[in-house]
Amino acid sequence: MTKSEVDHLEDGYRWRKYGQKAVKNSPYPRSYYRCTAQKCNVKKRVERSCQDPTTVITTYEGQHTHHSPASLRGGGAHMLSPSPTTNVSRGSSSAGYTNPNTYHAGLPPLLPQIHVPDHGLLQDIVPSFTHGNQRR
Repeated sequence: MTKSEVDHLEDGYRWRKYGQKAVKNSPYPRSYYRCTAQKCNVKKRVERSCQDPTTVITTYEGQHTHHSPASLRGGGAHMLSPSPTTNVSRGSSSAGYTNPNTYHAGLPPLLPQIHVPDHGLLQDIVPSFTHGNQRR
């Protein structure tokens, strides 16, 4: 979850919007995106919180099968992909969705795991590092 005036936050990947749906008991719709990389099946859902309209809730499903295009350009050399099974939405889940925690349960991780302290900023979308606080 992130406080933002825009719905589509930059996370280092390229996305194609494939749908939008009304959310029950909320004036804000939910948008659906797919990663544009070939053979990558990652999806994300983006919606505004009905309790706090300044909060954007982004839910990722799946694991990227490629590096972030931003890190390949050199401008985002310290960017990491979002957690492949992060599910930050609250309340009841939408019908027809698989539990993202079991989506790729049998596959090994593509990237090394790096643990970062949560400072409540944009770490849930794009963690940033200084050279001194990276841990492996």
